[in-house]
Amino acid sequence: MTGLRVTYEDDGLPPPKIRRLLRVAAELTQAEMGAKLGVTSSAVSGWEHGSAPTGDLRLAYARLLRAIRVDLERPDR
Repeated sequence: MTGLRVTYEDDGLPPPKIRRLLRVAAELTQAEMGAKLGVTSSAVSGWEHGSAPTGDLRLAYARLLRAIRVDLERPDR
């Protein structure tokens, strides 16, 4: 997914709109994303609408989104 410019907060968590775009581009449902992190689809929905996880979960979510972005930017994708 070339051309997707992402501005990350200090801990690597992108803004809510970008969180959703990355999940959708990776063809993951909110339930699938939640399962990867051990949370409900409602939690993921909230994160995509302005709230954010805290602590270790916040870092795990940021790492997952970063991995998705890197995967989408691979030239062989």
